[in-house]
Amino acid sequence: DNEFAKETAIEAIEITQNRNQKNDLLRITSFMNLYGEDIFEKSLEIENNANSYYKQDNFEEAKILYENLIELIPANFIYKENLAVCLFNLKDFAGSAKFLEEVESEGHILDESQIFILGISLYNINRISDSCDRLFESQRWGYEEATNAVNILCSNFLKWVILLFFPYQLY
Repeated sequence: DNEFAKETAIEAIEITQNRNQKNDLLRITSFMNLYGEDIFEKSLEIENNANSYYKQDNFEEAKILYENLIELIPANFIYKENLAVCLFNLKDFAGSAKFLEEVESEGHILDESQIFILGISLYNINRISDSCDRLFESQRWGYEEATNAVNILCSNFLKWVILLFFPYQLY
């Protein structure tokens, strides 16, 4: 019920969301403060099951559990990232893009593989320009699969951009 403690917990989550060690003590304490120890312990149990399904490529079951986790602890961006990958593997590209963009808008920096998944998802929902921007970004970060995707998906986009800005050039 302490408003200062809640504000401090929210601030701690925001500060730690781009650290490499995702389960550090400050984040755990913040989640427990915001959502209660019982909810946090329940989330650990559900997360364990979700991760097990995820590792077995049972994305449908994992998806359901990650959705439950997001309801329990919506401030945990890891649940949203994992849900986005499940949705991607289930070919729900709109859902995958939605959650990755949401995580990013909350201040978390996506890694090169997540940017790649976002790029492919955006391509599949016909946001080609945004898709190619993300695929180029993933490629710049050194994600190898992004190069193939850029060559296949963005070559026509690049030709269109060149023609748009340089219509009188002969190529």
